[in-house]
Amino acid sequence: FGIGGLTVPFDILVEFLPTHQRGEYLLLIEYYWTAGSMIVPILAYLTLELLNSWRIFVAVCSIPCVVSFVASQMYVPESPRWLISKGRNREAMDVLRVAVAVNGKDPDVTFPEGCILKDEVEETSSFADLLKVCVCLCGVLSL
Repeated sequence: FGIGGLTVPFDILVEFLPTHQRGEYLLLIEYYWTAGSMIVPILAYLTLELLNSWRIFVAVCSIPCVVSFVASQMYVPESPRWLISKGRNREAMDVLRVAVAVNGKDPDVTFPEGCILKDEVEETSSFADLLKVCVCLCGVLSL
């Protein structure tokens, strides 16, 4: 209900919204987060106090996340950058053309026939790389 997060990445979602409706739709998403934050304590009271079952509480709270996951798999395309890094340039171009059309532009003008997308090199990193930044930051903060 908004607490567990939303599986649709906002940056990709925004690219597929018409420019004049982006603010409105993103605001609607925030309303769902707010409503969810208010509904969770009510559900907690009903399931934990009245039904005495934390399992029901967890199951009910997981429903919006499952629904948004299924919807995102059906309606949100892969990131064009990721597709290019995997060598799937044609699919990346198709995704970009759809985004351009949704935003009211002509895909044939933006991406004329024969347009080639720049190859991306897949970036690699590890969890340890995150800790290196933390150690550096902690060292700077301790000064």
